[in-house]
Amino acid sequence: MTTTLARREKVTSQTIRRWIKSGKYERVDYTEGGHARVWIDTDATVVLYARVSSAKQKTSLETQEKMLRETCPEGEFLSDVASGFNSKRRAFRSILERALSGEPIRLVATTSDRIARSGFPLIRHIIELSGGSIELLEEEDCPEQFDVRTLVAFITSYCNSVHGKRSHQRHKKDQGIPEE
Repeated sequence: MTTTLARREKVTSQTIRRWIKSGKYERVDYTEGGHARVWIDTDATVVLYARVSSAKQKTSLETQEKMLRETCPEGEFLSDVASGFNSKRRAFRSILERALSGEPIRLVATTSDRIARSGFPLIRHIIELSGGSIELLEEEDCPEQFDVRTLVAFITSYCNSVHGKRSHQRHKKDQGIPEE
């Protein structure tokens, strides 16, 4: 995409098209519609990312780390223990901040829901704008399944939230603490 490359190079799309014609880029492919696809070798930072929802799932976090390190031993490992709906996860935010600052990142995770329970296409777009990519080990990128998975994730999160509130209220009642 000339527009994406233009943003990255901080020039106009027209300049990119001129550079393509002049041979500045070694490898350029064209789509059936005549759009240029420029191949650029980037030294993307490999980031291995794992996430679990609670400390009780520590073994799952260790399993994810093992799978990721077997795939990319050279990668930097980052993890979070928080809900996939929580956008304030420390490691997740650092990945997005690095991508938004222009650092190309090759983000490797076991599944898309480890990265985020919702908004995955936007996250992928942000990482790709900086010249990076996302690699998922255990699933194919299937847009038809995304909506169903998101719906199931929201319902599951809601049910867990309601169950947690009831459990908390019952715990307070058992201790004789008045409800608010």
